Amino acid sequence: YHMPTRIFDECIPRCREQLSGDLRVRYEPALARFEPDAQILLNPGQLTRLHGDCHGGNLLINDGVVSGFVDIDHLPLGPRLFDVAYYLADRAKNALRKNTLPGNWSEIVDGVWTGYDEIAHWTISERASLWHMIAGAQMLFVEVFAVNKIENHLLLNLQLFEWLTTLPRNSLLK
Repeated sequence: YHMPTRIFDECIPRCREQLSGDLRVRYEPALARFEPDAQILLNPGQLTRLHGDCHGGNLLINDGVVSGFVDIDHLPLGPRLFDVAYYLADRAKNALRKNTLPGNWSEIVDGVWTGYDEIAHWTISERASLWHMIAGAQMLFVEVFAVNKIENHLLLNLQLFEWLTTLPRNSLLK
């Protein structure tokens, strides 16, 4: 699972093929904000085994601490930051559903990022790639719902991808 290959060779072409009309018009400017240095920043180091579907519904939490994972049926290889980025994209999507997206996204990111850093110690390249990794994870959601023609999920995920790409890249971390 090579993130740049997956995004640039599969996801973007499929989205362009599946999205038409107003949806395509919405997608292209967001994609233009995402693409400039994404090839480099979506590849922040060694590949490792991932959960691959690390959203809130697949985490077991006990007293505010992650105590386990469910739905671990495929465990792809990818950059270790991917699961965290996928989870953060899911948290943002839940906030969007509730109309509670904060103006400064660090409210969603900080606790997860800091807690994980205490254990995993993020590298400089991982810190630099967080924005692209989250937007890349979100782009994968757009692709899935565009290909499967699930319009309500497509619209929600496209809206979040658009919003993410309007944030300054360094705004995710304090």
